[in-house]
Amino acid sequence: MEIHPKDFCIFVASHITKQERIPLLVECLESLINQKMSITIYVSISFDNEVLMKEAFKNITENQCTKNCAFLNILVRENKCSQMHHFEMLCKEMDSCHKWIMFCDDDDKYLPDRTFKIGEQIVLHEEYIKNSMLNLAGVYESTFEKDHREQGHEYWNYCIHKDILTHFFEKIEKNINIIDQPCCDVLLSAYLRRKDNKWLFGRLKEKQYVYRESNNDESITHFITSQQSIYTNTSTPPVKHSNEWDKYIKDFNDFLNVNMHAFMHDLFVLCISNINFDAFLKREFLANYAILDYVDQEHIQKLKENHKKWTTIFQSMYEIK
Repeated sequence: MEIHPKDFCIFVASHITKQERIPLLVECLESLINQKMSITIYVSISFDNEVLMKEAFKNITENQCTKNCAFLNILVRENKCSQMHHFEMLCKEMDSCHKWIMFCDDDDKYLPDRTFKIGEQIVLHEEYIKNSMLNLAGVYESTFEKDHREQGHEYWNYCIHKDILTHFFEKIEKNINIIDQPCCDVLLSAYLRRKDNKWLFGRLKEKQYVYRESNNDESITHFITSQQSIYTNTSTPPVKHSNEWDKYIKDFNDFLNVNMHAFMHDLFVLCISNINFDAFLKREFLANYAILDYVDQEHIQKLKENHKKWTTIFQSMYEIK
C-alpha cells in the first residue's frame, strides 16, 4: 500500500496582532516543513497592520527553512478573518489534487512523523473498507482510551476528507455569524463526532501533535479562562425587598450589560451539546438564578432567542442527534 503525499495538505489559519506572535508562527511552519513525509501547506493569514505584515515576511524570508520551501503557500487576507473563515477560503482555493486535510494552530507544532503516520492510517483504512458499505471520513489522533464519539477531541486532532469540510461550510454558510464565532472549531469537532455510522474514522493512538499550553495569551482558551472569574458572579442575592435588594438588582443589571458577550459565548458552546435553556441559566448564574425574574428581561430574552436559534441549527447539522 503506497501513500501519495500529494493527496494530503495542511491548513493553518492565523491573525497576527503583535510581534511576539511571529516567532511562534515561524516555529509552527518549521515543524510542518520538516516532516518525514512532506505535504503541501496552506497558510491563510491576516494582520492588524502593515508593520506586522512586513515583520512577519521578513522573519519567514530570512529563515533558512521557510524561505525556500516550494510547498509552502501563504495567502494574505486584506481584512481580519475568523479561524473558520480562513479555512473556508482555503477549501475553495486549494489544489484539486488534495483529498485529505490536516490542521494546525499557528502557534502549535507537529512531531516529525505526524504526516506520515496519519497518511499510513488513511491508506490502511481505505484498504479495510474497500469491499464494505462504509465511507472513510478520516483519522483522528488520540491517546484517550475512548472513541471520539464518547470523548470530545479538538478539531486539530483530525485529518478529514475535503468533501466533509466542504459540506460543513455549506451547512453553516446560510446562517449569519456562525462562521465568525470564536468557538466555531468546537462546532466542527461536534459535527465530525456526529457523522452517521456509515462514516468510519480511523484512530492514530499516539501523540504526534504538540499543543502549546503556555506563552499564548491570545488564544481563545486563554481568553475564556482569564475572563471567567470576571463574569462568573458567585455572589448570593440578599433577601427579597430588604434594604440591599434594589441596589443589588441594579448592580446585577449593570453586570449583565457589561458581560452579555461572555454569556453569549458560553451559550454558543453549550448549545453545541444541546443544553436545556433552564439548565444553562442555572449553570451560568448560580445563586443569582433565583433573581432572574427581577432583572431586565431583555437580557434573558436575548439569551433565549439565541439558544433556540443555535440549538435548532446545530441539531439540523448532526447526522447522529
